[in-house]
Amino acid sequence: MKHTFTNAQPIPDLLDEGDYILEVFEAVDGISRGAKTSGSEQIELKLREEKTGKIIYETLILCQSLGWKVDGFIQAFNIAAVEGEEIELNAPDFVGLRGWVKIKQETHNEKTRNRIAILYTDKPKLERVEVDEFAKEDTPF
Repeated sequence: MKHTFTNAQPIPDLLDEGDYILEVFEAVDGISRGAKTSGSEQIELKLREEKTGKIIYETLILCQSLGWKVDGFIQAFNIAAVEGEEIELNAPDFVGLRGWVKIKQETHNEKTRNRIAILYTDKPKLERVEVDEFAKEDTPF
């Protein structure tokens, strides 16, 4: 049997549009390859909706033109910061952070996916979920 590989991605399990609590469960440092942000540092996030476990993908690009988005994330996900202070953002420190967001559905090239439309900075701040590093390992003992 032959198959032509097309690099098709699985159809995402979509959330209805609305307000949700998301938890960061994976974060990776990287470098943007975007047309306007190429070469900028970025943090690629995988977030899980608390009740359903559905996954949302988000990228924070650390550049001046997208500073508003990074600031919104810092506030919504309860990262300690003082206005005017330069803070160090490292991907591993994001794991376990939780925050309130509004999710919208966006269709592009006939594919629909969830997007974070609003990072709520005025809702109650949520505590970080402690991650058990040993639970992630595949060591059988």
